[in-house]
Amino acid sequence: MKLGIETMARISQFGNMDEIIKLCKEVKGIVPYIDWCHIFVRNNGKIDYSEIFDKLEVLRLDHIYSHFSNSKLNTISGKFVDVHIPIKSYPSFEPLAKEILKRKIDINIVSESPLLEMDSLKMKNIFENLGYKFN
Repeated sequence: MKLGIETMARISQFGNMDEIIKLCKEVKGIVPYIDWCHIFVRNNGKIDYSEIFDKLEVLRLDHIYSHFSNSKLNTISGKFVDVHIPIKSYPSFEPLAKEILKRKIDINIVSESPLLEMDSLKMKNIFENLGYKFN
């Protein structure tokens, strides 16, 4: 069993990528748990999947744990907020899938969408459309 520490969405919270990686290096047995939506929200609606995987390389992980959903756009502030919504908008899943396949990353991606089963199948279909064959 591994203890994971999750990336967080709010700037006021502990849990940006650098803080998570530093803690994982300092405390034996802790692994990062990547919440792609949280990173997207924390970075004001921007996410660079390649950069995240580059940062994780220092930990020499043989497996990555993560979850994915889209986030809600606050129409008043124009900022994304940590409210998980079905996968149909932002952040986009396909660039993440492409980066995973390009790097041949061993990863678990749990759907955190309110439409759990539908969006899990949507993510699976994206991988298959990119040429990945599930066993």
